Amino acid sequence: MNRDMIRYIIIGIGSTVVLVLYSLFAFFPLNQRLVEKKQVLQDQQKQLATAQELVARYDEFMARMGRLQIEMQQLENEVPSQPRIPLLLKDVTRVAAECNIKDFQFAPQPVIAGEGYVFQPVQVTITCDYHALGTFVSKLAALPRLINTRDLQITARAGEKNMDSITARMVLVTYVQRD
Repeated sequence: MNRDMIRYIIIGIGSTVVLVLYSLFAFFPLNQRLVEKKQVLQDQQKQLATAQELVARYDEFMARMGRLQIEMQQLENEVPSQPRIPLLLKDVTRVAAECNIKDFQFAPQPVIAGEGYVFQPVQVTITCDYHALGTFVSKLAALPRLINTRDLQITARAGEKNMDSITARMVLVTYVQRD
């Protein structure tokens, strides 16, 4: 081969290498940005799909909100505007009698001011068996007035022949709307 031919081959190989290196360095950053943009596009498509799903469920959410507002109104109606301790005593005494609880003490405590409501705690002490206690608390929860049971303390009755006999102390908390 002659020298000119070798020179042309070397120039051809060199220019090919230069073109390959140029395309790699010129298009590699573009390809990397393209991959990043595709990822951003996929994330936005996911967000759009979520938003479209929420829009499609708008009527369902509005109906649910309406039901919750009705429930909220019913709960607010269950919270009296006055403490009504005699009525509460009557309800708790009736529930105790239904549960065959004979030893029963009812002691209203001072009113406690809370956020939006006033709390009326009532100390209750009963002597019964475990099943009667469970039934008693369950029936209190079923009353139309909101009553929470707090600070439940159960102790076994010493010296009793009936091993199921217990003394339970609890605080019943009723709510009163704040003016």
